[in-house]
Amino acid sequence: PAPVITGLALAPTPSISGRAVAGDTVVVTLDGVTVGSAVADHLGNWSAAYIGSVPASGVRVFLATATDLAGNTGPAS
Repeated sequence: PAPVITGLALAPTPSISGRAVAGDTVVVTLDGVTVGSAVADHLGNWSAAYIGSVPASGVRVFLATATDLAGNTGPAS
């Protein structure tokens, strides 16, 4: 299944969080550029430090994909 983004924090340190299958590597993109990655813990929770500058105000599209231990990448959320 696709990972789910459940949170975006800008302070004190920008980060993105969500849920995925335990052990999956989650990659988060913003407008097609990778802005973070993390491995889901044993409960499926993940949190990635936001890489790059904070986006300008307005509507932005964050997408997350998850890759399992076998190397299979699922659909974006």
